[in-house]
Amino acid sequence: MRCRESLTRGIPETDLLSSTRQFADQPVGPVDRPEGFDDRPGVDRHGSGLAVFVGVVEDERVDVAVEDQADDLVVAVEADVRLGRPRLLSLSTFRDRINPLFTQSGEDGVSCVGCHANQNVFRVVPTGSSEGDALAANYQSALKALNLGDPESSLLFRKPRSPRGAGGLEGTSPTGLTHNGGPRWEGADHPAYRALRGWIDEPGGDSPRITADGYSPGFEPGAAGDGDLDTLWHTETEGALPGYPHELIIDLKASKKIKGLLAVPRQDRSDGRVRDFEISLSVDGTTWGQPVARGTWPDDPSFRYVPLSGQARFVRLRGLSEVGGGPTMSLAEVVVDASP
Repeated sequence: MRCRESLTRGIPETDLLSSTRQFADQPVGPVDRPEGFDDRPGVDRHGSGLAVFVGVVEDERVDVAVEDQADDLVVAVEADVRLGRPRLLSLSTFRDRINPLFTQSGEDGVSCVGCHANQNVFRVVPTGSSEGDALAANYQSALKALNLGDPESSLLFRKPRSPRGAGGLEGTSPTGLTHNGGPRWEGADHPAYRALRGWIDEPGGDSPRITADGYSPGFEPGAAGDGDLDTLWHTETEGALPGYPHELIIDLKASKKIKGLLAVPRQDRSDGRVRDFEISLSVDGTTWGQPVARGTWPDDPSFRYVPLSGQARFVRLRGLSEVGGGPTMSLAEVVVDASP
């Protein structure tokens, strides 16, 4: 995306690139939409009368307008890169090959987690005492910083190759940006660059079979395993509305070593988000032992990772209650982290 005029007022162009979809999902602020930007809500993104409007949204184009109400000035931002539909990439490859890159120190002795633990657009955290939480948070951040339609335009590829600076735009930079940490990779031949590219290009594996205790038409269990964050599984929303517990059963089609489970709640609102849960394993899908994990999840769209240990073909995620006390359960994605 490129600004037609130079008005950022503290909003870097990179912020717009990485957060366009987020703008559309946030509540409408007390602002008026500029002409031509009327099919998505206006958002008072930064306060002080500065509004961001997501306008025409097509398969490969997103237009944005930034309005400074104090100066009565509108700047249009048009897409000049292809925006790929967001999807999940291999969790096991991320865990083994990508996440370790964020803890590797550069020549200055500083790693990504040393600078980005409190960032908004790209936040990565050290493992610390909660390996599962850190893995889920870093995986989610990495996906947000990638444009799968044009990977080379992504922040995750551009920033590490950018010269040192305040982190904003720079016309003389080969990437068009600067980076507070300075260049970390020499170019496309760097091992980290190749690892990232390989992660994106990695072909998808065989999808597991997913069944559930119930679903609404158009929200079948398979939607929780299609890699698409914009689709979801949802229990019945009309009629009898059977209450908790609800469950999803993931059939891996072969016995595997289970390392963990990633659960992605619906991203748009709280309806059906699980609060209390338990996870069980089975070799045949009929006989289940005692739960191997139990816990409570917050009411937010963050990815959740639960470390597990065992050999099984079937994994059952059972929801015991909903965050708002309602009867329904939903899930955008569920991924079993496993190896042969």
